[in-house]
Amino acid sequence: METKEIYVYEDDVNAIKRLTSGNAGINGSNRKYFDQLLKEISRAKVIKNGQEQRKGLVRIGSTVEMIDEDTGEKTVFKLVLPAEADAEGEKVSVLAPIGTAVIGYSENDIIEWKVPLGIRRIKLNKVDN
Repeated sequence: METKEIYVYEDDVNAIKRLTSGNAGINGSNRKYFDQLLKEISRAKVIKNGQEQRKGLVRIGSTVEMIDEDTGEKTVFKLVLPAEADAEGEKVSVLAPIGTAVIGYSENDIIEWKVPLGIRRIKLNKVDN
């Protein structure tokens, strides 16, 4: 899988790191996803507070419309911190596998996402911040 350069906002990095304070929201079931998320943000270019906003960049609070390149299935969700996530999937935690997969990517990017049955290719069709 090709690794594309990603960007994250300093505010998002700080919010994610705060999750480790007292392990708020981190437990055995999502620990490996948290570790993957930390790995992702460690390779990202950080956009400092006050710098120009990047249009269409997936960040905490973004509404993401993605399309599965193989099935054509469209999914829309808002990327949120764990405490704000819902069971209906309209608000997806940044610690969920798909949340970790999309943060830092931009509108029109195609992401290869490793799932138990292989690799899924998803296109970030639209990102609203």
